[in-house]
Amino acid sequence: MKILLAESAYGRVWVDGEESREVTKVVDATDPNAMREVRCLRRIHHPNVIRLLGIRIEDGLLSMRFPRYPMDLDMF
Repeated sequence: MKILLAESAYGRVWVDGEESREVTKVVDATDPNAMREVRCLRRIHHPNVIRLLGIRIEDGLLSMRFPRYPMDLDMF
């Protein structure tokens, strides 16, 4: 069961169940900012930048997979 974690102008973030270790950000595949984000995340390897696990383009949507962390920046 997919659970919507967040939604903004930049896309939606979904998780496949409470125990999932990954989240999926879904955006419009034609958005040039989305492709720029993918290019940047593929090049950057830094402990303070979330790691991109993979991408998929299907039905005009770009899905980016990321690790799920047990915290939220809204806490700070």
